[in-house]
Amino acid sequence: MAPETRKGKPYSLPADMYSLAVTVEEIARAGKPTSEKLEPLLQRIVRRGRSSDPLRRPTAKAFLQKMQDVGWLDRQRDRQTGRKRASPLPRTPCACPARTAQQEIWAAAALD
Repeated sequence: MAPETRKGKPYSLPADMYSLAVTVEEIARAGKPTSEKLEPLLQRIVRRGRSSDPLRRPTAKAFLQKMQDVGWLDRQRDRQTGRKRASPLPRTPCACPARTAQQEIWAAAALD
């Protein structure tokens, strides 16, 4: 439950984001000891979603975009389906123009 809701304030969209961040953290920690840290980028996203200040929490769209950017949603889907993904980055140098890691990931996903 979001801190502001515990204090008696009406339920709101930022309170939903707090709940979503808590849920994502629980899923990410499934089967792991609580002392084990989450991957740094995911931890930062979750921490922002669990901010005690409702105005600092991201929107649902921004939260999910960040989750996609770090690849967490794909990894969770792959874990559920048992799918193994090939490395999104080329293993050998090519004559193609240089691309960012994110562009390589998008290109690899388009080829799947």
